[in-house]
Amino acid sequence: KFRKGYRIKKVAFYAFGFLLSFYSIKFLSLLLGKSFYNRNLSILLDEKGRKLCLLFSELEGLFIKTGQFLSIAGFFLPEGFKKHLEGLQDSATPKPFSEIENSLCNHFQNPTLTFFKNIEENPLAVASIAQVHRAWLLDGTPVVLKIQHAHIDKIAEIDLKIISKLTYWLGRLFKFDGLDYVYKQIEELILQEIDFEKEANSVMSISDALSDEPSWLFPKVFPSLSGKKVLVMSWIEGKKITDNDHFLTGNIDPKLIVERLWSGFCRMIFENGFYHADPHPGNILINKNGQICLLDFGAVSTLSPLFKKEIPGLIIAFSTMDSQKLKKQLITLGFMVESPSSELLVIKLASALNEFLEKDLDQLFDPKGALNPSFWKNPVSNIVMKTGLKELSSSFRIPKDYVLLSRTFSLLLGISFILRPRENPLNYLLPIFKKYINEQGTSQWLKEAGVIGKNIIG
Repeated sequence: KFRKGYRIKKVAFYAFGFLLSFYSIKFLSLLLGKSFYNRNLSILLDEKGRKLCLLFSELEGLFIKTGQFLSIAGFFLPEGFKKHLEGLQDSATPKPFSEIENSLCNHFQNPTLTFFKNIEENPLAVASIAQVHRAWLLDGTPVVLKIQHAHIDKIAEIDLKIISKLTYWLGRLFKFDGLDYVYKQIEELILQEIDFEKEANSVMSISDALSDEPSWLFPKVFPSLSGKKVLVMSWIEGKKITDNDHFLTGNIDPKLIVERLWSGFCRMIFENGFYHADPHPGNILINKNGQICLLDFGAVSTLSPLFKKEIPGLIIAFSTMDSQKLKKQLITLGFMVESPSSELLVIKLASALNEFLEKDLDQLFDPKGALNPSFWKNPVSNIVMKTGLKELSSSFRIPKDYVLLSRTFSLLLGISFILRPRENPLNYLLPIFKKYINEQGTSQWLKEAGVIGKNIIG
């Protein structure tokens, strides 16, 4: 399934089937009417979204990450189609240990026994890019080995070419102007994640930035043993952050953990502008001392000085419904391009966002920390659904960095609801946010920011 010909054939077969079904419905609707078209298109999109999810899961490689990215960034994709991509999990079939050992020998140019006393053959985790094993150095120090799958760089090259061709032809056929931009974002994200030297630097950078936080713990990188395809880090003992039994037996206060979690991530984002962008529960451990331990730094992102500078103006423009200023701010930040429909769209979105923020944010997640689907049946999504896909895709863009920022906050909110189900996470977040606003001397804009400012000020 990792052969180029096989992967091209599977994707081409799916695309051909999709187009054949779509144009069949379109042709029949000329005879049977618009209601036939709408009803059958909805059924088709649901079916093809489900099949695409199965296809991506089968092909593994970089298609899983592509599906995950599209589920967030593909805002112009129909909801019935996109919802299936939201369930994609980055998991893969474990590679034989002989293959892992061969990759390690190629990396070190020596037998593994030269560097390691022992390596556990059963992996701790397997994902689309790498496999993780526990090991011990010659002096007995426990470490974690993250080993890139063999030929993943070549597979990434093949997959990116397939995705590039697919987005090009879909853009041509359906006249979507935004698909080439989405592809560029996917390409950047994937190339970042397959370079373990970048990941090692990310671990050390974030660790240094929070070195004065005793409640946080980070793995130590062994640079002399690591490289582009292998990452060696210290072993950290702990339990998943959502393991309630660990809190009870260790006498750890979940409220304190939530406070520390928000405080640490806000420091990363607002102070340092460089942060861990994949804080799902499997990537966060709590040790016996109640310290928060972050794992897997493959997905990181930067909050640019431009964004920090322009966000107050963006929020004021949204709240005051100043369409000219809002359009200018969105273009400056890379969320919008000039188009005939852009000004009307921003007025609708500003009105919808203000209405949305009046809702009770306690309904945002269900008791398990998952997004509550009914909550998102809001004015913003209604506008997205009612606006023509061609019109929307020609106006709006979602840069990769902001997709990752949105995902980061969404995951942190979910963890907050699991640990403190009867508390609104904004009770933790807003005092921290106000602190940064005041420190930057921009508190005045809150008073101008309508309902958004009121929500922050309290």
